[in-house]
Amino acid sequence: MHISHIAAYLGIAYASASRFVSRMIRAGVMARGKVKVGHETNVAYYFNPLYYIRGKWLTYELYTLFQDQLDPVLPEWVKQKFAEEHRDPEDNEGVEVPG
Repeated sequence: MHISHIAAYLGIAYASASRFVSRMIRAGVMARGKVKVGHETNVAYYFNPLYYIRGKWLTYELYTLFQDQLDPVLPEWVKQKFAEEHRDPEDNEGVEVPG
């Protein structure tokens, strides 16, 4: 979501939504991320999956945005899997587990 979408959804002014989002980012509830669409890079805001995911699926993008909050609660095998799947193939030193 963009701030304008959040403002419209909540029925508040853009400035109020911007302050709200800033507070949520400082609290670790939301994060600002960049999304590449074609040749364009857009800024979007994401909610921390600790507060809303009830299933077992977590994307790598959400993991990296909220890694500091997620690492203490995720099992080691999950962190290892992310590290293995997203390691640099040129790196022959092995896989380091984040966290």
